[in-house]
Amino acid sequence: MAGTNRRSLLVARGWVQAVLLVFLFGFFVLGLLAYRTYRDEPPIPSKVVDLSGNVLFTHDAIIAGQEVFLRNGLMEYGSIFGHGAYLGPDYTADYLHRAALLVMDAYGGESSDRARAQTIADFKTNRYDASSDKLTFSAAQTHAFQQLVGYYQEFFSRSFLLESGDPIGRHSVRGFGELLPISIPFAILGAVVILVRRDRASKLALWWLACYPVAPSLMTE
Repeated sequence: MAGTNRRSLLVARGWVQAVLLVFLFGFFVLGLLAYRTYRDEPPIPSKVVDLSGNVLFTHDAIIAGQEVFLRNGLMEYGSIFGHGAYLGPDYTADYLHRAALLVMDAYGGESSDRARAQTIADFKTNRYDASSDKLTFSAAQTHAFQQLVGYYQEFFSRSFLLESGDPIGRHSVRGFGELLPISIPFAILGAVVILVRRDRASKLALWWLACYPVAPSLMTE
């Protein structure tokens, strides 16, 4: 039929073109950033050693730590390289800050200008050897690392959960653990009620609990 009327757009053609342009540009930028993230990612050395060549930790230990981070969904608690940290510390920034303080103490303390300068030099000097795939810590960095291993182990202790809480004061209430002991019986009671009841709300709660670990378990890097 020659006189067929075409239905007009609800919005002007210019708006549609603008939306498509923004959409394409936005995904181009995201793709570019993703490419540069993987291209410029920091290398994971085969081993990290002290000045005497003693191994402090290895590539496999780093990967195992990443797997623990992903398996437990810790991206919902803290972060690495500044992504997230809504509920907990940025682990990278926290380690660097505490390590810097320990290194500075080893060189003479905060009151010493020489100690400050040497600490900055320690952390800015790139000691990664690409030919041997090895990273070397200075003596002060090695000491700081050994001290902080024990510090972070406290995060998985009974004291952290029930007694003193997070050693980082801004992430805990002083004198209390992350889990109040008085809440434990209520948590157990709630779990029993959910299992006994058969209504929709209980099934929804069980479904959410079952789905929670799925996303972290699928992550591999």
